[in-house]
Amino acid sequence: MKLFAATCFASAFAGSDIADKMQKFRRDAGYDAISFIDKESRAWGAVSSEVEYEKKGEVITIDDLDMYVVGDGSNAIIWNYHIYGFDGGRHFEYSDYFADNDFTVVLPDFFRGEGLTGRDFANMTNVFAFNAKHTNWTNIQNDVDNKILPYLQKERGISTFGTIGTCWGGYNAVRLASYPESEWSVIFHTSHPGLIESLGEDEAAIYQEINHDMLLLNSAWEPESVRAGGLMNQILGEKFQAVDYLQDHGFVTRGNTSIPEVKADVDDALQRALDFANEHKYDYTYPSSASTLAENIISFVVCVIHAFITL
Repeated sequence: MKLFAATCFASAFAGSDIADKMQKFRRDAGYDAISFIDKESRAWGAVSSEVEYEKKGEVITIDDLDMYVVGDGSNAIIWNYHIYGFDGGRHFEYSDYFADNDFTVVLPDFFRGEGLTGRDFANMTNVFAFNAKHTNWTNIQNDVDNKILPYLQKERGISTFGTIGTCWGGYNAVRLASYPESEWSVIFHTSHPGLIESLGEDEAAIYQEINHDMLLLNSAWEPESVRAGGLMNQILGEKFQAVDYLQDHGFVTRGNTSIPEVKADVDDALQRALDFANEHKYDYTYPSSASTLAENIISFVVCVIHAFITL
């Protein structure tokens, strides 16, 4: 679990070179460096209850899994949130953003109402215990196979999906990239290398199962294995893309967007993610309704009649 801590929360354990660059970036941007705990207390997730975002979608429940669902596009996105959980950041806002751009977005609450807060990081034992409980691929896969995908197919008529992951959700994104139904993945400031190591899994073997393009939008703290030329790039080749930002881990979903330089990078990362998703859009919709079946039968009959007439 040591690497996960260094990946997710590296501003608390920063190496001098990166720390110096971050300090200079902050000075040049016109704001003072602040401590890790202070930064967390100012981040969106810690004050989300005070900033009531008016969601455009709805929360539905399938068995014991709550899911925020928004949009009616023929292309689906499974959004995998970060360690702060369902209400811990701008996930609803960004799900709505992609829905406004013609996607159907499903945001599952994999933690079942739980999530960390900035205060939990004062004692890293809390973080390790939380991740040991929730980073369980068997349980995650069960949610996907038996709840999320059947919902998309039966209720929305969608048979494939793209994946977005942030921090903890990056683990889900790389694992889901092996699914034949998966079309593409975007990960903001991922934590999957550390999670994979903490679980005793093989990072290279997981990458070898990925069958489509991936875009990683990195903060200053992600390890070299997920940057250009790193292990992930070496295995995926041209399927790998990455953009590196000089921002703290978690900046997209929790960064202080009242700081212009942070907001500029957040906006840039979101636009790149949307452009990437749009590049991989498809027009095919899985036929699931009686009306669609009737239309197909009528088309077949018309073709048969036309064939007899032209004999």
